[in-house]
Amino acid sequence: MISFNPLTSVSFIGTLGLVATGTLLMTTPATAAILGEISISGGRVVTRVIVPGVASTPAQPLDFAVPPVTSFNFANIGSGNPTGTGQFLISYADGLFSSFNPNGTVTRGTILDLDPMGDMTPENFLSFGDIRFDLMSINPGITTPNSDGSGVNISFAVEGIFRDTVAGTSYRGYGTFGAEITFPIAGASNLNQFYTRLQQSGRQFTVQSWSANLVAVPEPLTMLGVGTALGFGAIFKRKLSKKEEN
Repeated sequence: MISFNPLTSVSFIGTLGLVATGTLLMTTPATAAILGEISISGGRVVTRVIVPGVASTPAQPLDFAVPPVTSFNFANIGSGNPTGTGQFLISYADGLFSSFNPNGTVTRGTILDLDPMGDMTPENFLSFGDIRFDLMSINPGITTPNSDGSGVNISFAVEGIFRDTVAGTSYRGYGTFGAEITFPIAGASNLNQFYTRLQQSGRQFTVQSWSANLVAVPEPLTMLGVGTALGFGAIFKRKLSKKEEN
Protein backbone atom coordinates (compact mmCIF):
# COMPACT_ATOMS: atom_id res chain seq x y z
CA MET A 1 0.00 0.00 0.00
CA ILE A 2 1.38 3.39 -0.96
CA SER A 3 0.79 6.13 1.59
CA PHE A 4 1.27 9.71 0.48
CA ASN A 5 0.41 12.46 2.95
CA PRO A 6 -0.03 15.86 1.24
CA LEU A 7 -0.19 19.28 2.83
CA THR A 8 -2.99 21.66 1.87
CA SER A 9 -0.82 24.39 0.37
CA VAL A 10 2.15 24.56 -1.96
CA SER A 11 5.42 24.73 -0.03
CA PHE A 12 8.99 23.51 -0.22
CA ILE A 13 10.74 20.33 0.91
CA GLY A 14 13.79 21.54 2.78
CA THR A 15 15.94 23.06 0.04
CA LEU A 16 14.13 21.11 -2.70
CA GLY A 17 11.34 23.09 -4.36
CA LEU A 18 8.35 21.05 -5.43
CA VAL A 19 7.80 21.12 -9.16
CA ALA A 20 5.21 19.13 -11.05
CA THR A 21 6.92 16.63 -13.32
CA GLY A 22 3.86 16.42 -15.58
CA THR A 23 0.71 18.31 -16.45
CA LEU A 24 -2.09 18.43 -13.90
CA LEU A 25 -5.44 18.25 -15.63
CA MET A 26 -8.78 19.72 -14.65
CA THR A 27 -11.15 16.84 -14.05
CA THR A 28 -14.81 15.97 -13.99
CA PRO A 29 -16.38 12.88 -12.40
CA ALA A 30 -16.58 11.25 -15.82
CA THR A 31 -13.01 12.04 -16.81
CA ALA A 32 -10.03 10.11 -15.49
CA ALA A 33 -6.88 12.18 -15.10
CA ILE A 34 -3.57 12.13 -13.32
CA LEU A 35 -4.04 14.06 -10.08
CA GLY A 36 -0.42 14.24 -9.10
CA GLU A 37 2.89 12.50 -9.33
CA ILE A 38 6.04 12.03 -7.32
CA SER A 39 9.58 11.09 -8.26
CA ILE A 40 12.05 10.01 -5.60
CA SER A 41 15.52 8.57 -5.81
CA GLY A 42 18.42 7.70 -3.59
CA GLY A 43 21.93 6.39 -3.23
CA ARG A 44 23.87 3.34 -2.15
CA VAL A 45 22.67 0.72 0.30
CA VAL A 46 25.22 -2.01 1.04
CA THR A 47 24.01 -5.33 2.39
CA ARG A 48 24.78 -9.04 2.45
CA VAL A 49 22.69 -11.99 1.38
CA ILE A 50 21.19 -13.67 4.44
CA VAL A 51 19.96 -17.22 4.04
CA PRO A 52 18.12 -18.20 7.26
CA GLY A 53 19.94 -20.97 9.09
CA VAL A 54 23.27 -20.14 7.46
CA ALA A 55 25.69 -17.99 9.43
CA SER A 56 26.65 -14.63 7.94
CA THR A 57 27.53 -11.17 9.14
CA PRO A 58 25.18 -8.65 7.57
CA ALA A 59 26.18 -5.06 6.87
CA GLN A 60 23.17 -2.74 6.97
CA PRO A 61 20.82 -5.68 6.27
CA LEU A 62 17.61 -5.35 4.36
CA ASP A 63 14.69 -7.65 5.12
CA PHE A 64 14.78 -11.09 3.57
CA ALA A 65 12.20 -13.80 3.00
CA VAL A 66 12.58 -17.51 3.73
CA PRO A 67 15.07 -19.49 1.63
CA PRO A 68 15.77 -19.73 -1.18
CA VAL A 69 14.03 -16.45 -1.98
CA THR A 70 15.81 -13.16 -1.33
CA SER A 71 13.71 -10.03 -1.48
CA PHE A 72 13.62 -6.31 -0.73
CA ASN A 73 10.96 -5.10 1.66
CA PHE A 74 9.94 -1.56 0.76
CA ALA A 75 7.83 -1.05 3.87
CA ASN A 76 10.49 1.08 5.53
CA ILE A 77 10.96 3.71 2.86
CA GLY A 78 10.22 6.91 4.77
CA SER A 79 9.97 5.19 8.14
CA GLY A 80 11.13 8.23 10.08
CA ASN A 81 14.82 7.32 10.33
CA PRO A 82 16.50 10.70 11.07
CA THR A 83 19.63 9.82 9.06
CA GLY A 84 17.82 8.91 5.90
CA THR A 85 14.52 7.14 5.47
CA GLY A 86 14.46 3.56 6.60
CA GLN A 87 16.29 1.08 4.44
CA PHE A 88 16.63 3.36 1.42
CA LEU A 89 18.17 6.82 1.67
CA ILE A 90 16.20 9.40 -0.26
CA SER A 91 18.52 11.95 -1.88
CA TYR A 92 15.99 13.54 -4.23
CA ALA A 93 12.25 14.20 -4.03
CA ASP A 94 10.14 16.03 -6.56
CA GLY A 95 6.39 15.95 -6.95
CA LEU A 96 3.01 17.57 -6.65
CA PHE A 97 -0.19 16.03 -5.33
CA SER A 98 -3.71 17.27 -5.98
CA SER A 99 -6.95 16.28 -4.29
CA PHE A 100 -9.92 15.45 -6.51
CA ASN A 101 -13.02 17.59 -6.15
CA PRO A 102 -16.28 16.19 -7.67
CA ASN A 103 -17.13 19.71 -8.83
CA GLY A 104 -14.31 19.51 -11.33
CA THR A 105 -11.69 21.63 -9.59
CA VAL A 106 -8.19 20.58 -8.66
CA THR A 107 -6.78 21.61 -5.29
CA ARG A 108 -3.02 21.48 -5.19
CA GLY A 109 -1.09 20.15 -2.25
CA THR A 110 2.45 19.01 -1.68
CA ILE A 111 4.43 16.23 -0.13
CA LEU A 112 4.95 16.53 3.61
CA ASP A 113 7.98 18.67 4.51
CA LEU A 114 11.04 16.53 3.96
CA ASP A 115 14.73 17.24 4.33
CA PRO A 116 16.10 14.03 2.78
CA MET A 117 19.21 13.94 4.97
CA GLY A 118 17.90 15.90 7.94
CA ASP A 119 16.33 15.01 11.26
CA MET A 120 12.73 15.94 10.38
CA THR A 121 11.90 13.01 8.12
CA PRO A 122 8.17 12.33 8.59
CA GLU A 123 6.65 8.96 9.34
CA ASN A 124 5.19 7.19 6.32
CA PHE A 125 6.52 9.60 3.73
CA LEU A 126 6.11 6.68 1.36
CA SER A 127 5.12 3.16 2.35
CA PHE A 128 4.69 0.06 0.23
CA GLY A 129 3.23 -1.88 3.16
CA ASP A 130 3.74 -5.62 2.78
CA ILE A 131 4.89 -5.45 -0.82
CA ARG A 132 8.19 -7.22 -1.42
CA PHE A 133 10.15 -7.35 -4.61
CA ASP A 134 11.49 -10.85 -5.09
CA LEU A 135 15.00 -10.65 -6.51
CA MET A 136 14.70 -14.26 -7.64
CA SER A 137 11.75 -13.40 -9.89
CA ILE A 138 12.92 -10.36 -11.80
CA ASN A 139 12.09 -11.82 -15.22
CA PRO A 140 8.65 -10.13 -15.40
CA GLY A 141 10.28 -6.73 -15.02
CA ILE A 142 12.80 -4.92 -17.19
CA THR A 143 16.28 -6.31 -16.59
CA THR A 144 19.52 -5.30 -18.28
CA PRO A 145 23.19 -5.96 -17.42
CA ASN A 146 25.00 -2.97 -15.98
CA SER A 147 28.00 -1.51 -17.78
CA ASP A 148 30.81 -3.49 -16.10
CA GLY A 149 29.05 -6.84 -15.83
CA SER A 150 28.90 -6.87 -12.03
CA GLY A 151 25.14 -6.72 -11.67
CA VAL A 152 21.82 -5.81 -13.22
CA ASN A 153 19.52 -2.84 -13.66
CA ILE A 154 15.91 -3.64 -12.81
CA SER A 155 12.58 -1.90 -13.32
CA PHE A 156 9.13 -3.15 -12.32
CA ALA A 157 5.60 -1.88 -11.85
CA VAL A 158 3.96 -1.20 -8.50
CA GLU A 159 0.47 -0.15 -7.54
CA GLY A 160 -1.31 0.81 -4.37
CA ILE A 161 -3.25 3.62 -2.73
CA PHE A 162 -2.30 7.24 -2.13
CA ARG A 163 -3.94 8.42 1.08
CA ASP A 164 -4.73 12.03 1.94
CA THR A 165 -4.95 11.75 5.73
CA VAL A 166 -6.07 15.37 6.09
CA ALA A 167 -9.08 15.08 3.80
CA GLY A 168 -9.64 11.40 4.53
CA THR A 169 -9.67 10.51 0.84
CA SER A 170 -7.85 7.86 -1.17
CA TYR A 171 -6.73 7.53 -4.77
CA ARG A 172 -5.51 4.62 -6.79
CA GLY A 173 -1.81 4.90 -7.56
CA TYR A 174 0.43 3.37 -10.20
CA GLY A 175 4.11 3.63 -10.89
CA THR A 176 7.49 2.07 -11.44
CA PHE A 177 10.44 1.27 -9.22
CA GLY A 178 13.94 0.84 -10.63
CA ALA A 179 17.34 0.06 -9.16
CA GLU A 180 20.89 -0.84 -10.09
CA ILE A 181 22.09 -3.86 -8.07
CA THR A 182 25.76 -4.82 -8.17
CA PHE A 183 28.26 -7.24 -6.64
CA PRO A 184 31.91 -6.35 -5.80
CA ILE A 185 33.17 -8.50 -8.68
CA ALA A 186 32.16 -8.98 -12.30
CA GLY A 187 30.32 -12.03 -13.59
CA ALA A 188 26.87 -11.34 -12.16
CA SER A 189 25.15 -9.72 -15.12
CA ASN A 190 23.86 -13.00 -16.51
CA LEU A 191 20.58 -13.78 -14.76
CA ASN A 192 21.67 -17.30 -13.80
CA GLN A 193 24.90 -15.93 -12.33
CA PHE A 194 22.94 -13.23 -10.55
CA TYR A 195 20.53 -15.75 -9.02
CA THR A 196 23.40 -18.01 -7.95
CA ARG A 197 25.15 -15.21 -6.10
CA LEU A 198 21.91 -14.16 -4.41
CA GLN A 199 21.61 -17.64 -2.89
CA GLN A 200 25.11 -17.63 -1.40
CA SER A 201 24.85 -16.55 2.22
CA GLY A 202 27.20 -13.73 3.18
CA ARG A 203 27.63 -12.54 -0.40
CA GLN A 204 27.79 -8.75 -0.35
CA PHE A 205 25.83 -6.71 -2.86
CA THR A 206 24.95 -3.06 -3.25
CA VAL A 207 21.91 -1.13 -4.36
CA GLN A 208 23.94 1.52 -6.18
CA SER A 209 21.01 3.77 -7.00
CA TRP A 210 17.25 3.56 -7.14
CA SER A 211 14.28 5.66 -8.18
CA ALA A 212 10.50 5.49 -8.19
CA ASN A 213 7.93 7.33 -10.29
CA LEU A 214 4.34 7.22 -9.03
CA VAL A 215 1.03 8.84 -9.98
CA ALA A 216 -2.39 9.12 -8.38
CA VAL A 217 -5.61 9.05 -10.39
CA PRO A 218 -9.22 9.84 -9.40
CA GLU A 219 -10.59 6.58 -10.75
CA PRO A 220 -9.14 3.26 -11.97
CA LEU A 221 -7.07 3.43 -15.14
CA THR A 222 -5.30 0.67 -16.96
CA MET A 223 -1.58 0.26 -16.39
CA LEU A 224 -1.10 0.90 -20.11
CA GLY A 225 -3.09 4.11 -19.97
CA VAL A 226 -1.18 5.50 -17.02
CA GLY A 227 2.09 4.26 -18.48
CA THR A 228 1.43 6.15 -21.69
CA ALA A 229 0.63 9.32 -19.79
CA LEU A 230 3.64 9.05 -17.50
CA GLY A 231 6.27 7.43 -19.65
CA PHE A 232 6.98 4.58 -17.24
CA GLY A 233 10.56 4.39 -16.08
CA ALA A 234 11.70 7.33 -18.21
CA ILE A 235 13.49 9.15 -15.43
CA PHE A 236 15.19 6.00 -14.18
CA LYS A 237 16.28 4.96 -17.66
CA ARG A 238 17.70 8.40 -18.37
CA LYS A 239 19.70 8.30 -15.15
CA LEU A 240 21.13 4.89 -15.95
CA SER A 241 21.97 5.86 -19.52
CA LYS A 242 23.69 9.02 -18.37
CA LYS A 243 25.63 7.11 -15.73
CA GLU A 244 26.84 4.51 -18.21
CA GLU A 245 27.97 7.21 -20.63
CA ASN A 246 30.23 8.75 -17.98
